Amino acid sequence: MRQEATDGFIYVGRRDRMVKRRGYRIELGDIESALYRHQQISEAAVVAIPDADAGVKIHAYVTSLYDPRPSIVDLKVFCSKALPAYMSPDAFFFRDSLPRTSTDKVDYQKLQKESAESQSQTK
Repeated sequence: MRQEATDGFIYVGRRDRMVKRRGYRIELGDIESALYRHQQISEAAVVAIPDADAGVKIHAYVTSLYDPRPSIVDLKVFCSKALPAYMSPDAFFFRDSLPRTSTDKVDYQKLQKESAESQSQTK
C-alpha cells in the first residue's frame, strides 16, 4: 500500500476493494461473486498482493461445501468461463473456514498478511 503526504494529510490507499491489474480496474468483490456461483463453494474471499513482477497478484480463499473439495484445475476452468482472463485468481487456497472479525465479517487484513507471508516464502 502506498503512502503519500500532502498538505498535512496522509493518503494510505483506497478504501474500496478495487485494484489495477494489467491496465484493468478490478473490483475484488466481482471475483468473489463469481466464485460463489460455483456449486461446491460455500465461502470465498479474494485479496490482492503487491508483486514486483506482475504488479499485483490475486489470491482466492475458498471453503468447500462437500468432500472431496474441487480441484485447482476445476476452479481455474470455472473462472475462465465466469470471468475475463485478467480477473482470474493467480492462486487458490482452501480453508475449513474464513477468518472473521469481531463483527463477523471476513478478516481481509488477516488473509492479506497470510498471502504476503506465503508469497515471500516462495521467493
